[in-house]
Amino acid sequence: MANATSAAAASATAYLAALGLTLLVEVPVYAVLARLFAWVSWPLALVAAVVVNLLTHPILYAVALSFDSWWQLMVAETIVTGVEALLIGWAWRRHWRADWAWLCAGALVTNTLSVLAGLVLLPGLPAGA
Repeated sequence: MANATSAAAASATAYLAALGLTLLVEVPVYAVLARLFAWVSWPLALVAAVVVNLLTHPILYAVALSFDSWWQLMVAETIVTGVEALLIGWAWRRHWRADWAWLCAGALVTNTLSVLAGLVLLPGLPAGA
């Protein structure tokens, strides 16, 4: 029983570390992008960035625990990038047809920075989760 409890605590700690790092990297980047390109208020920029990550991160993390190769992580991150671009565009009330390029580019840059930070700062996490 102690081993199961220890494993659960370690797992929760690892997840919280990954989520914390993701928020630390992605929220400021999305907030700056929002102010530069979407012209939304700081509160809306920050709330949208946090909510988008709270929606996508747990799913990606859970799925990534079963990954055994880097390409699986890249495919999953690509999907998350698209989902985040759509959600951010909706939250910031952008017109998808007019703004799709910068929304996708912003989500790509943001998620790339987050993945690289995770690989460097949290190398012990399974498959980049």
